[in-house]
Amino acid sequence: MGEFRVLCESSRGLPNAVFQIAFARGAADDPPGKAGAHHLLASLMMRGTKKRSRREFRLALDHLGSTLYGQTDYHYLSLVGESLTPHLEATLELTAECLFEASLDAGEFESLMREAVGDRLATRDEDEELVVEFFRDALFSSHPYGRIVGGDLHSLARIDLEDLKTVRDRLLTAPLVIAAAGGDVDQEQWTRLLEKYFPRLTALNLPEPWTMPEAPRSGGMRLVIVDKPERSQTQLVMGHLGLAASHPDRLALAVAINIFGGTFTSRYTQEIREKRGWSYGAHCTLSSNRGADSLAMFAFPQNQVAVDAVLESVRLYQHFTAGGVTEEELDFARNYLINRYPLSVETAEQRVFRKGSGMILGLPDNFEDTYLERLRGLELDEVNRAVRQWCRPGELVIAAVGDPDILLPIADRLPGVVQVSVIPFDIR
Repeated sequence: MGEFRVLCESSRGLPNAVFQIAFARGAADDPPGKAGAHHLLASLMMRGTKKRSRREFRLALDHLGSTLYGQTDYHYLSLVGESLTPHLEATLELTAECLFEASLDAGEFESLMREAVGDRLATRDEDEELVVEFFRDALFSSHPYGRIVGGDLHSLARIDLEDLKTVRDRLLTAPLVIAAAGGDVDQEQWTRLLEKYFPRLTALNLPEPWTMPEAPRSGGMRLVIVDKPERSQTQLVMGHLGLAASHPDRLALAVAINIFGGTFTSRYTQEIREKRGWSYGAHCTLSSNRGADSLAMFAFPQNQVAVDAVLESVRLYQHFTAGGVTEEELDFARNYLINRYPLSVETAEQRVFRKGSGMILGLPDNFEDTYLERLRGLELDEVNRAVRQWCRPGELVIAAVGDPDILLPIADRLPGVVQVSVIPFDIR
């Protein structure tokens, strides 16, 4: 048994409420070799209960004017709903029904699996998605973050209905369950509804240790070419391991990465997009997760400049790592992030869901309340120390979707590449 946390952010402006019942189990907890199990379960639970068929369940929601859907990521499976205030209780009753009394019907399972395979095959046409998947597979190897949340063709073929029933049963053993609501609802009302419709959850009160294994670091640069010729552009992702969301250096590193490639005026964007015109988009991100996720550069240059774009991206990152940021750049980035922050917390839904996500990521309860204060207090030495310690150009994984004949020269022209792989685009 885990811990049950109740969050509520009231806002009486409109007569509606949003809610989320989030379980701290997700793709990282999929059964071995069966990536996609939690993602499938989130959909299957919406396809009928022991009381109502799939159609009857959807009609009941439609009659209320409510929405309800499941979503998953590496560390959570959640049921997310929205309703008018007078219909909140009835919508929660339906939510509890699909959680505790989902029929998990064999016919619906077969239909869902056909859809999942079709979606997977369609992804082969989306180069931007493919390059991220192959990048993560190379970067994380057998670590759970290397999995595709929705599964690949091989893992989907291994999943049966009994697997999903087991995953559903394990939801109630999650180390953390969060019930968050925002809008025209108050803490007392929300707690009362939870006690009425989710008594099995409200009884959870034993926090459990919850750790994430570290992903392996690379011993040098690696080039991964996803063989997909006859493209006019090459999709690129170049990155290495970053930091967990709760790491004490993460804010300093996040600000540094914003300076390097987080805005239209950042170094990387200016050099690759504006000055050279090699790629309409060029940016850098530091992904946030419970464990160390990726720090990565993204670009999609024309084929004729793809090799040069990779070489220049690496050179720019090396220069950034060696030289750090300036006081002027730090002041600009700090002001940019401070001014943008209100846009991310302007609604009750945003505020309460951010708090819930933060708990799943392992952040302290006061993380949001202290964010601006910590941001204002960042010192230049602190940011540059994070750059020197955590930016590792020598460990870059360079993933590219395109023509191997065009991209293989990267290995000859880029010192430090220790491994080159050419992989068919349709292998997954």
